[in-house]
Amino acid sequence: MVHILDPQIARQLSDDLAVFSEEKPPNDALLWHLIRKSNILVSNLQMPVEQFVGLTENIKQLLGGGSNTVRWDEFSQRFAVDALGSTVFGHDFAAIKDQSMFEYNGVMRGIANPIYLIAPLLERLIPRIALLNRIDTLIKQFVVLLKTKRTLREKI
Repeated sequence: MVHILDPQIARQLSDDLAVFSEEKPPNDALLWHLIRKSNILVSNLQMPVEQFVGLTENIKQLLGGGSNTVRWDEFSQRFAVDALGSTVFGHDFAAIKDQSMFEYNGVMRGIANPIYLIAPLLERLIPRIALLNRIDTLIKQFVVLLKTKRTLREKI
């Protein structure tokens, strides 16, 4: 995982997607078998506007009249999970409404612990066993989702 902390570098990287080489995924990779061939993000790099509008409507409903104080970092993570789920996997994780059924937010906060980002050697010296177990659980849940999608695809 790469964390880009400088907004100017992030902007440069995201401005020109053609700079990145197009790598063909391995044929036997489970993930690539399950991604829909009509996937907008993979096929032509155009934004799926309708799906993002729907996700934004979900956030507006959750916020209500606007009198609540919210943590945007939490909402943006939940938005990202739902955006990836609906555009790439064709699955509604309902992370915006249900605060992420996969503990995604907690795992990401654990991974982004500043001490471990500054000194990655700490991972070997003081391994975060509880976090590693949560990551394993998250991965297992994603694998179950992928296998379910594979089964559904094979039935078609």
